[in-house]
Amino acid sequence: MFVKCVTVSRNRLMGIGKPEDLLYMDIDEVFLVDMDALTRYKLSFHFYREISRFCEVTVLNMPARVQDLIDTLVSGASRVVVGRDVDSRLLSGFMQVSDSVVLSLVSRNLVDEFIRLGGGDFFSLGQTDIAFRTLYNAGPPVIREGVKNIEDFPEGAVPYLQ
Repeated sequence: MFVKCVTVSRNRLMGIGKPEDLLYMDIDEVFLVDMDALTRYKLSFHFYREISRFCEVTVLNMPARVQDLIDTLVSGASRVVVGRDVDSRLLSGFMQVSDSVVLSLVSRNLVDEFIRLGGGDFFSLGQTDIAFRTLYNAGPPVIREGVKNIEDFPEGAVPYLQ
């Protein structure tokens, strides 16, 4: 299965013209990479809200606080990718708020804790041997049950995930 990637950068939406264009693209889910959140810690809630009017949206914005996760979900995200700068205490706080958390596998030190807390959805830049419910894969396509391969993932996001 493939998922369309849309990017927010410099307060502009890239990958589609307008959110309304999703109606004509036969897309059920969008993977939104919020470069403004990754580079300037400016979360683009208005874009999450707009896109979620037309399809399901998984947001990669790496929230650094529980309130950022809550605000992202309230703004329309179905799932939120976390991982950068997350320790076990913050991960526990995220999981107490919602089970709609996707853990980035760029840093594998929290995987066991995440699974113990009930998590099972992961984001990766390639294949993994970890058991998962859903794996959002931004690397080379993998054909396997539960894998959602992300089309057009921005290379510019990779350094901010490591």
